[in-house]
Amino acid sequence: MKRMIAIAALAAVSGCAGLSRSMEYADVTSAYQAMPDDTYKIFDKPSEGRMLISTSLGKAMATGAGACQRM
Repeated sequence: MKRMIAIAALAAVSGCAGLSRSMEYADVTSAYQAMPDDTYKIFDKPSEGRMLISTSLGKAMATGAGACQRM
């Protein structure tokens, strides 16, 4: 039980880091790129030489659920 609580707490904290990073792209125009496995959302900051590429919410949830099942 303690292990599950620790894993959940770690997942929650690591999610916050990704969220704060994505907020840096809140004012950036995005584009979508369809690929065979998923549709990706791309945020480009050419002036900074940076890009943020994210999967769909469904794909992210499926990946997270799969990781939990393997533990």
